Amino acid sequence: TTIRNRDNRYHYAYTYRDYVIRAFNEDKPYDQFLIEQIAADRLELGKDQSALAALGFLTLGNRFNNDANQVIDDRIDVIGRGTMGLTITCGRCHDHKFDPITMKDYYALHGVFSSSEEPEEKPLLRAGDDSSALYREFKAALAKREAELGTARRTNTLAITARQHGMVGDYLLATHEYTHAGGGKKLNRTSFFRARDLDTTLVGVLERRLKAAAKKHDSIFAPWVAFGAVPVKAFAKQSGGLAKKFAANTDAKKKLNPLVAGLFKTAPKSMKELADRYGKLFVGIGKQWRTVTAAARKARKPEPTKLASADTEALRQVLYADGAPFALDDRAIRRLTSQRTDARLNLLIRRVNDLKVTHPGAPPRAMVMVDRAKPRNSPIFLRGNPGSRGAVVKRQFLEILGGSDERAFSDGSGRLEMALAIASRDNPLTARVMVNRIWLHHFGQGIVTTPSDFGLVGEPPSHPLLLDWLAGEFMANKWSMKHIHRLILLSSTW
Repeated sequence: TTIRNRDNRYHYAYTYRDYVIRAFNEDKPYDQFLIEQIAADRLELGKDQSALAALGFLTLGNRFNNDANQVIDDRIDVIGRGTMGLTITCGRCHDHKFDPITMKDYYALHGVFSSSEEPEEKPLLRAGDDSSALYREFKAALAKREAELGTARRTNTLAITARQHGMVGDYLLATHEYTHAGGGKKLNRTSFFRARDLDTTLVGVLERRLKAAAKKHDSIFAPWVAFGAVPVKAFAKQSGGLAKKFAANTDAKKKLNPLVAGLFKTAPKSMKELADRYGKLFVGIGKQWRTVTAAARKARKPEPTKLASADTEALRQVLYADGAPFALDDRAIRRLTSQRTDARLNLLIRRVNDLKVTHPGAPPRAMVMVDRAKPRNSPIFLRGNPGSRGAVVKRQFLEILGGSDERAFSDGSGRLEMALAIASRDNPLTARVMVNRIWLHHFGQGIVTTPSDFGLVGEPPSHPLLLDWLAGEFMANKWSMKHIHRLILLSSTW
């Protein structure tokens, strides 16, 4: 679905352009040029952060409607064909039919990029100067627009949170009905819950909590599980005994939260009535928490991290603790935001970005990627299908070029290790591919006429010894591109 006003522009693409021009003009060593374009964020840059702009090499590509696997495939292709003349992406669906590149190689690199992400806030390449009137004007305008965006986001988050937390009873009853309607064998799961305006992701988390409660005592949901196990025809007969037991709350080993025990002063007549009681209990907890946090903000005090009472805090955890059934993280909020609100938020985001890019006092930023906090290896997608997964492979370099399980990447995502392997003097392809590209741009045809494919189906070099010699010269002279230009232009061949 295309969301109106979504800002898909590459706001700081110009900083990558400027980086490339400066690198050529200053004759930046090509090996360093490559390393910065793949992993500048992993380098010790010191005060001069300009090299961060180099990461535009990987971040300014096609977004493929935000299909993460397509984006990763494109990045692997750019690196493979661009720097080494290898069509690595053939390994996405099968082992390469011609070159010694396997699916394991492809998904080893897939893991590298799965372990990397683009931060929402782009880093500054140069700090703003408060002595500049233009910069002060920019800061004031930016603060105003960001405050408007922040207010809109908070309003949306509070509205969604209040609504979802007000539907706890609906979620409980729907999971019960779905389970007792044949365990979903006759029902489409997504359709069943969406028809009730319930989020299937939250349903899944709640189902896992209830399944755990059926195996191990849960001080909050044990009564729900017990009543849910009672056959419908026997409900009226057994309800009174269960309610009396839970209201007494005398079992030391299976103690209930007192607020939950208080739900059973009278026996519920149905699961719907019990769901309503749970729902009202959590509505009260949600209101209590919002009141406490709003009071802290109004008094300009730090927001509280918990409720004062241990009993109410235990219930609040169900609504707010990480991984809890009704905890709404940023991803959930985005998922539950209406198209109308999303369009308004995207318009406000666009206004902020417009200012950052167009205001003459705005400092430049870099389109970077950074390592995720927890790197992850990728499984092989059988026949390239993300829904059909095979063995998980370690993040490492191409096996034919020195990669192996014993040399798996261990430094964060592995992008820096990959960059160093590509830019290594021991890599037989990198220098040859670049000098061939330089030759191509001078003569109109490369020594290898398929500059992005040095594999079996690519054309062999017309003068292999010349290609070898140029690559050796390139590396021997500190990977200087100007040296190769000078060498060619002063030659009798030219």
